[in-house]
Amino acid sequence: MHSSSGTTPRTIGYGWILFALVLAESASAFESAMVFVAIPHMMTDFQADVAAVGWVVTAFYLIAAITAGICGRLGDLFGRKRLVVVLLLFSAVGSLVSLIGDNLTMVIIGRGIQGVAGAVMPLVVALARQTAPPGRANSGIGAVAATAVVAGSVGYFVAGFLVDAISWHAIFVFSTVLAFAATAVVAFLVPKDERVQAQEGERIDWLGAGLFAVSVGLILYGITSANSWGWTSSGVLGLIAAGLVLLAVFIAVELRTETPLIQVRVFTQRHLALTLFATIAIAGCMGGLGTITSIVMQGPTSMPLGLGLSATVAGAISGGSALLAYLTSPILGRMSSRFGGRSLLLCGSIMAFANLTAFVLLHDSLPGFLFVQILSSLATLYLYSSLPILVAESVPEKRMGEVTGAQVVLRTAMTSVASAVTSAVLATSTVAGTTMPDVTGMQRNILAVAIWTVPAFLIAFLLRRRQIEEAERPGEPVRTTAEAAT
Repeated sequence: MHSSSGTTPRTIGYGWILFALVLAESASAFESAMVFVAIPHMMTDFQADVAAVGWVVTAFYLIAAITAGICGRLGDLFGRKRLVVVLLLFSAVGSLVSLIGDNLTMVIIGRGIQGVAGAVMPLVVALARQTAPPGRANSGIGAVAATAVVAGSVGYFVAGFLVDAISWHAIFVFSTVLAFAATAVVAFLVPKDERVQAQEGERIDWLGAGLFAVSVGLILYGITSANSWGWTSSGVLGLIAAGLVLLAVFIAVELRTETPLIQVRVFTQRHLALTLFATIAIAGCMGGLGTITSIVMQGPTSMPLGLGLSATVAGAISGGSALLAYLTSPILGRMSSRFGGRSLLLCGSIMAFANLTAFVLLHDSLPGFLFVQILSSLATLYLYSSLPILVAESVPEKRMGEVTGAQVVLRTAMTSVASAVTSAVLATSTVAGTTMPDVTGMQRNILAVAIWTVPAFLIAFLLRRRQIEEAERPGEPVRTTAEAAT
C-alpha cells in the first residue's frame, strides 16, 4: 500500500480503507440532507414559521463551509485520520444536542455543531489518495466522491421514512449511531498518519483562519437571506460586501504569510484554475435543480406541475435512482484512471444537458420523470466525482486536503446562489392565486440551469489530459511562500 506521507501503515487492504472512508462520508452526507423532510413537522411542534425553522439547515451549511476550508489544511498539517475522528465525534454530539433539546434554539445549536461534519469530505478524499496503491488513486477518490452524492439522496429517503414512521427525533438518533459507527470504523481501519507535512515549530495561521471564517460566514449568510430580505436589501448587500472585503484582506494576508492557511498562489495553476471554474459551473447547474424537482414530485396534481407524490415516495425515487447511478461507479473509476478527470466532466455535462431536455419534455408523467431522475443522478454522479479527481491531478498529495477544502467552500457558496436564483426565477411565473410555479416558470428555470452546462462542457475540452502522478513531479508551481523565497 502506498502512502506518500512517508508513514508505514498497518497491513490493511485498500478496499477496507475505502470502506471506512465511504462510511465516514456517508455519515456527513446524511447529516447534510436529513432535516429537509422534517421541517414541516418542526414548524408544527415548535409553532414556528419557515424562516425560523430554516435555520436548522442554514446553521449546518454555514459551519460546514467554514470548517471545510480550515480543516482541510489542518488535516494536511497534523493528521487527516485524527481530524476525521474528532469531527465525527463532534457531529455525534451535535445530533444528541438536537435530540434532547426541548426548543427550536437547542435544535439549531445542535445542527450548528453537526455542521463540522461538512469538513469530512476534503479529509477523506485526501486520505483516499494518500493511502492508495499505485494506479488506484483515481478509483479511490471517485468512490468517495460518488458516495457523497448517493448518500445524500438515500439519506433523504431514510429520513423521510423515519419521520413518517416515528418522528423527526428519530433522524437524530440515526445520525448519532451512524456517526459513532463511522468513528469506530475509521479509527480501526484507516492507517495512522501522525503528521503529514508539519515542520518543526510550524504554527497554525490563526489570523488567516479567523479572517476566512468570518468572510465566508458573512457571504453565505447574505446569500441565504436574499430570498427573504430581497437581493437589493441593504442587509444582504452589506453582508456580502463586508464578506468580500474581508476575503480580499484574507488573500492579502495569506500572500505575505510564511505558513498560510491556504496557499492562494496554487490557484493560479492552469489546470486547477479551470477546475475551480468547472466547480462554479457544476454547482450552478445541479444546485438549481433541487427546488423544481421537489415541486414536480410533491406538488398537487391539480397544478400544472405536480405528480402528487408523498415525501416518502419522492425520497424513494431520489434514493433509488441515486443507487442505480452508483452501480456505474466501476465504469467511472476505469474512465478516470485511463482518461483522467476531464472525461467524467465531459460525460457529466452531456448527461446534464440531456437530463434538462428530458425534464421539459417528460415532467408530466411518472414513468417519464423516473427516467429524468435516473439521468439526473448519473449526471450528478459524474460531474461531482470529476472535481476531486481534477484537484488531485493539479496539486501534490501534501496539499490535497487544503485545496479540496477550498473547493468545497466554493461549491457550497455557488450552490446557495443557484438555489436562491432558482427560487426567484420560479416566482416570476406562477399559477393565478397561488405561489406554485407554472410551466413557463419551470421552463425559465431549466433554461437558467442549462446555461451552466455550456461552460462545463467547454472546460472539459480546455483541460489537458493528466494523471494524478504528474502532480507529484518536481517543477509543479505549487510552492509555499517560504519555498518561493528560496
